Amino acid sequence: KTDEGRVDYHVANGCDLSTWPDDHFDLVLSYVVLQHVPNEATVVGLLREFARVTKPGGYVVVQFPAYRRSVFARPWRRIQLAFRRALGVAERLRLVTPERGTAFRGSRIRLPRAIEALKSYGVKPLTIERSKTTYRLCESITLYGKKRTAD
Repeated sequence: KTDEGRVDYHVANGCDLSTWPDDHFDLVLSYVVLQHVPNEATVVGLLREFARVTKPGGYVVVQFPAYRRSVFARPWRRIQLAFRRALGVAERLRLVTPERGTAFRGSRIRLPRAIEALKSYGVKPLTIERSKTTYRLCESITLYGKKRTAD
């Protein structure tokens, strides 16, 4: 906690929010985070976790780069997948390491998959804002959602 007692810092595993119970927070905010997560499955899992830990009637605000609809998107995703596999081999051989200043590019997700993940725990999108991003074949998405209340 800070001196004022208003902020708690927690260290978690980065793959889930198992530290917190269901329906715990009034607001879950993730901004400029998910594009640094190493794979799409973990991004989807984190989106589900954001929804899970949000209280009924609470809000989720999440920003992430999403693939735009484009004839080039699918081939580009395949190129990225091949690159990630090659990078995995290079990391195992210690040819690429953080100490050498190499950076991981992170992952991207399609908007419908993100919405599906949030809906799995009752978060309905209220507003979706789209803006330009420097990521190839992507747009920046900021999604504002609200978790349904218990009837």
